[in-house]
Amino acid sequence: VKLRTQVPTFLVNAAECEPLLHKDKELLAHKAPEMFRGLRVAMDCSGSHEAVIGIKDKYHDVIDALTPLLPAGVRIFPLTDTYPAGDEFLMVHDITGRVIPPGGLPRDVGTVVCNVETLVNIGEDRPVTHKYLTVAGAVARPVTLRVPVGTAIGEAIQAAGGATVPDFGALLGGTMMGKLATSMEEPVTKTLGGIVVLPSEHPLIGRYS
Repeated sequence: VKLRTQVPTFLVNAAECEPLLHKDKELLAHKAPEMFRGLRVAMDCSGSHEAVIGIKDKYHDVIDALTPLLPAGVRIFPLTDTYPAGDEFLMVHDITGRVIPPGGLPRDVGTVVCNVETLVNIGEDRPVTHKYLTVAGAVARPVTLRVPVGTAIGEAIQAAGGATVPDFGALLGGTMMGKLATSMEEPVTKTLGGIVVLPSEHPLIGRYS
């Protein structure tokens, strides 16, 4: 639906919408060719003549690595290190200076916004059966994984070296907008961007219980 919209400006959302998650950064660092291929397809579909990658300015290493690879018509916009609600709307304003009207969409101000993983999937040009997600918090090796959709979250946590505390809970999606896992058998879904493991007594676990 997004790519059927005809707009002049295409925005790549690499803002990392939750603390501790770094999936977008890792994909830009390790899957840049795939992302740029997907971006070119997406720009052609939407008729966009320019694209802007919004990424937090603290990720200097990724910005430095991407800069010499930027195709014509594509630039990077460094974002502040914040996690605002409605980050997509604020990113549109930060980059373009335009305000999306109440109840509106980015297309109403001449933009389309896609996340990094979507563009990587387009660039890889194959059925989407796997999901990229960050496993962070109280685990031995915080990591970004690529796992089949449907994988038990407990397996993903084990792939990060397992929990470093005996009693723990897992927040699915992040510490701000996530939900508490009810079982380690819950599956990784196509929209899950991260798993944050915390001690059972952590205030955030209590907040979501």
